[in-house]
Amino acid sequence: MERYVLDARVVRAALCDPDGHSAALLSHALADQSVLLTSYPLFTEYEAQCMRPAMWGPMGLLAWQVGDYLDGLAALMRVVRVSAAWLPKLKDVVAELALVTAVQGDADAIVSLDAATLADAAHRFDIEVLTPQQAVARGAHV
Repeated sequence: MERYVLDARVVRAALCDPDGHSAALLSHALADQSVLLTSYPLFTEYEAQCMRPAMWGPMGLLAWQVGDYLDGLAALMRVVRVSAAWLPKLKDVVAELALVTAVQGDADAIVSLDAATLADAAHRFDIEVLTPQQAVARGAHV
């Protein structure tokens, strides 16, 4: 079973487009077709990205609905303990959180909407970087 780390932009995209590929990844995890990994620092970034009223307000969502989404996401994911001794590899702090979680959680891939930022560093750790569409297509073959 594939083990994925979702970057914060993918989590936000799943909230904004419940019919899109990012949301489909959550459905795959609910159906036990994949395992989603997170860490406490990475999940804090998910919350920061999703709880901005300017992001969810125009979609007609209410704060409690976004809170329920995040609660469900937390229940779905396995938490990886990350080491404070990790040395930064990237200039983008949000991407760094996904990378350290993937490395220390022995993930197969990071699912990202910004593969260019992560690709070189992830490759050094033998971790793939996939788009949500690629990850969904891979899960369809399970």
